[in-house]
Amino acid sequence: MKSNKMKRILVAILCMVVMLSGSISVLAEGKGEIARTYNYDGENPDLSLGIYPEGYKIWRDETNRDHSNEGELNRYTFGDFGESYDIFNILAKYNAFTFDSYVGTHIVGPVAAGGKVKVSIGGTTPKGGTTPNVVYPHTVPCYIGGNAENGETIKTESNMPLFINGNIEGNQKKRYMEESGNMYYNYYYTNDNYKYIDMEVAKAKITQQIQELKDFQGIDVTGHYMKKIAITDKDIEEMKSLPKGGVVEKEGYTLEYYGGEGFNYGIRLKLGYNFEISSVKDINYIIYDYENLNEVGNITTFISILDAGEFNMPAIFKSVSDKLGDDLAINGEGNIKPAYQFDSIEVEEAFNIVGFFPNATKIDVVGGLKKYVGHLVAPKAHVQIGTGDYNGTMIANSITSGAEGHMWPFNVKSLFGFRKTVNGSIPNENEVFKFKIENISKPETAGNIPIQYAENTPNGLVTFDLSGLTERGEYIFKISEEYTNTQYIKNDNVYYAKFNVLPSTSTVGGVNMSAKLEGFYDDKECTIKHDMNGSDVLYNNFRDLKVQKKWTDTEGNELDKQYWKPVSVEIHRKATKDEAFQPTEGTVVDNVDINDLKNNTLVEKVTLNEENDWKQTLIGNQYFSSKILEEDGKIVKYDFTYYAKEIDVPSNATVSYENNNGIILGCITVKNQVDSVDLTIQKKSSTGNNDYLSGAEFKLFKSSDLNAPLKFTLNNGYYVFNENGDKETLLTDGSETGKDSVGLLKIKDLPIGDYVIQETKNPEGFVINSEFIFIHVDSNGSYYQLMGNEKVPNDSMEKVNINHTSTDSSIQLEFAIENTPKIDVPETGGTPNDRYKKMGFLLTCLGLVMLTVYEIKCKNNRKKVCFK
Repeated sequence: MKSNKMKRILVAILCMVVMLSGSISVLAEGKGEIARTYNYDGENPDLSLGIYPEGYKIWRDETNRDHSNEGELNRYTFGDFGESYDIFNILAKYNAFTFDSYVGTHIVGPVAAGGKVKVSIGGTTPKGGTTPNVVYPHTVPCYIGGNAENGETIKTESNMPLFINGNIEGNQKKRYMEESGNMYYNYYYTNDNYKYIDMEVAKAKITQQIQELKDFQGIDVTGHYMKKIAITDKDIEEMKSLPKGGVVEKEGYTLEYYGGEGFNYGIRLKLGYNFEISSVKDINYIIYDYENLNEVGNITTFISILDAGEFNMPAIFKSVSDKLGDDLAINGEGNIKPAYQFDSIEVEEAFNIVGFFPNATKIDVVGGLKKYVGHLVAPKAHVQIGTGDYNGTMIANSITSGAEGHMWPFNVKSLFGFRKTVNGSIPNENEVFKFKIENISKPETAGNIPIQYAENTPNGLVTFDLSGLTERGEYIFKISEEYTNTQYIKNDNVYYAKFNVLPSTSTVGGVNMSAKLEGFYDDKECTIKHDMNGSDVLYNNFRDLKVQKKWTDTEGNELDKQYWKPVSVEIHRKATKDEAFQPTEGTVVDNVDINDLKNNTLVEKVTLNEENDWKQTLIGNQYFSSKILEEDGKIVKYDFTYYAKEIDVPSNATVSYENNNGIILGCITVKNQVDSVDLTIQKKSSTGNNDYLSGAEFKLFKSSDLNAPLKFTLNNGYYVFNENGDKETLLTDGSETGKDSVGLLKIKDLPIGDYVIQETKNPEGFVINSEFIFIHVDSNGSYYQLMGNEKVPNDSMEKVNINHTSTDSSIQLEFAIENTPKIDVPETGGTPNDRYKKMGFLLTCLGLVMLTVYEIKCKNNRKKVCFK
């Protein structure tokens, strides 16, 4: 099943990823490092190759002052500066790569041509120019296999040599390189018998690679899945039948008929696909359809155009207005959305859209508004470009251009990577983890290396850019996981990666370095090598799946734990086939029988109680998110979801779930909502004898808010709890008269919770014993506390249990509130209390009369005694 063809394709796409088991070295096999020493020519310059202005500097080899290749042993070879015949290496490093000639005006990036070259090369604008200064340091040498007819200049802000295999024509004094303000004049290597680049080998390898990439479907170097989409002759005919302003949307692309300003028919291509277009002869424009600028440099898109012979290239536009251009090209009409032109920008950071033209022999690009944007690979074709500019790299047999070539390189970085798994499988799309890599050891001459952070791609790939390792020597990096995704168990493992950085065989300034991974280690001294077990997986996390139990009232407030009951919960797994899955080279097939996993499966049963704090963490190999396996002779992928199910739910509770949507992460909460209660309060006298009182009035509050009385509606003598009710004052008789001799206050559907009831009006002839009463309402145990004039209960207040009975439909709570009779002085003809007052008054008066009589008698007796 795994063919050599697929292996070559993966190598092409992942060409710059440093795999854990591989190493990269630019040293050619059998060739040792070349020791060189360099000096300036000093006061007696070598004038054999030209006249040097005052203050010149020219590098030379001590053994050979004519600057030619120094013999077979010390000769530069293709690859010394990090080049290769791989398509993507060329698209990342060169602005033009032709097997024959390149004739043009100005090109920013390096040029490699098998024939003659006539063009101004370089990434700097000379003083006095009309355009702003543009800096683009070349990272590879230019190569001219034929005559060099660049009569003006070759300029670059890097110290890269120039290889010329033919005759040199033009003003040599204007051929220079510049680095840090130093000029390097007439610095080139020439040898009629040696070709730095073998263009025949290059053409054969690139042609073969195009054929393989044309049918590629898989994961690209950025970790995105690239799907093959064919746009056929039938689609083109459907496009031509559209009315003006009409569109047909299909997977990955849209057909449209604009019908104005010289642009009739067009195709919008969403980025990230491998398109194959049967012909563009009836297509006037192609629109790169993206949402943000990040996509053009980080999502790879292939467009294979199968036209043979000679044809005109359609104009290329884009779907959004951004820094790459904001001039309108397509106004939009009917269902057609606007499109915008690409500006003339000499250097762009990255551009990953590649056009393949395997059958073309001549491609005409009008230029101007109809410029070519992106990379062009046409090994058989002569490319004729009119005016303006083109943006990207062109690989062709030959090029004649009246347009400037702008350097928009393909995004291929020197990447180091490993994979991240969750429970042993690739992460789900929404499972993102962050990693940190920091340098702890480097050569003394190396500059500071900043800390890097990276997140895994959907297929679990984690990559770091090692392009900044520019000094030879040993580097050690510390790798750790940043614990940002708290829904998973943190992997505290720290690993150390050791690299040996080698220079190319050339030691000319500006050469590329190559980082060879020596391995992963468990210690910072790199003495204990970490066993990867033959894989590229460095980190594996377990999903921190919890099942938690909550008990609440009908308002969602959590109940006291004393009222919780142990519960049993089942965890079930469900399998769903991923119909969009396409296996790629290197897909690992699990040795699992899908028949054991297909149906809803009971994975585990757990008990939640006080001993495990009402929650349990589920960890184990049985919790996987996906499996790739063989079914009916095909490689398929199943995704698995998990959900909780409580068994033996209490009769007085309603069960619900939070985060029980099948995602295996975070916490599944099993919530039991206890039903509401009916509360009856009996109003009675403290004298006993079943003296029930009417006429009292109350207000009921949540204990957490004593400023907002609860609202009720009155229904058949019951106050029914209702947030939108019209009753705030509650009467003991359950009617509006307040004259029910029974003296009951009946409340229905009261949610479980804590309340404060306030007696706002006392029954006639009685006083209020306690204005505020705290009531704890619960399905299992309720109580009240008399608080007097206090509004908040405390420990000194006695808790009196409330009578609790349950029926099939409700929970009944009942208790009594007493009032003490008033004591008044009675009056005649009045109420009994008034009569008591009057009687006391008469008795007092009678006592005073008797005392007066007694005093008079005593006085008379004393007089009698005296007269005798």
